[in-house]
Amino acid sequence: MSPDRAAQIRPPSLSGLAKQARGQLLERKPNPVSTYRALVQDAKASVVGPSAIEFQRRFNGFYGVRRNADWRGQFYDLFEAARTSEQTHQVLFETVLLDLYAKTGRVEASFVSKLVATLRPEAPIIDSIVSKFMAKRLPKPVLRRAPDSAAAYYKALDEILRRMQATAEARSWSQWFDQTFPTPTGGLAIGPMKKLDFLIWAGSTNAPSPKGSSGAK
Repeated sequence: MSPDRAAQIRPPSLSGLAKQARGQLLERKPNPVSTYRALVQDAKASVVGPSAIEFQRRFNGFYGVRRNADWRGQFYDLFEAARTSEQTHQVLFETVLLDLYAKTGRVEASFVSKLVATLRPEAPIIDSIVSKFMAKRLPKPVLRRAPDSAAAYYKALDEILRRMQATAEARSWSQWFDQTFPTPTGGLAIGPMKKLDFLIWAGSTNAPSPKGSSGAK
């Protein structure tokens, strides 16, 4: 899908999501907002490659990474290399997507988007809940064997989510979020894209019920 076509799509309504989202984010233990902040800060401050076992354990748990050791080795090697990249989030997504595909034969759009969003907090995330929420306006193509389709979908999702940030519902949510999860001194200030991601994920009726997991799949 071209950027011009994505710009013509009317974003889905965020109405009715905030009440459940507030409950989800307040009830979950450990808190997903705190876990997310720590992951982003740790990824910027130290290595994430093969030796970073604790970081990888937390990232795998938060984002539901269930792949074998060989795959994880390739993924975290690329994660480490991406830490020093100066590419924009859209270019970095396509770069890592193609590199991981070349190494594993798998098109991992969701996990690559989460890698990129950890290093570029302004970037969108592809996951099952967000994709289902967007499906009526932005149908998700078959991504498993099509890197080009995954890259096009990522760009279209980015465009639509950015326009959604300007809606009254998103602005009201952002105000509540900032009041409830203020930025700690020296901590990560969570931007509009991630706040919107939390709203859609936690506000969806399909979001997992709290069971002690902070996963944001």
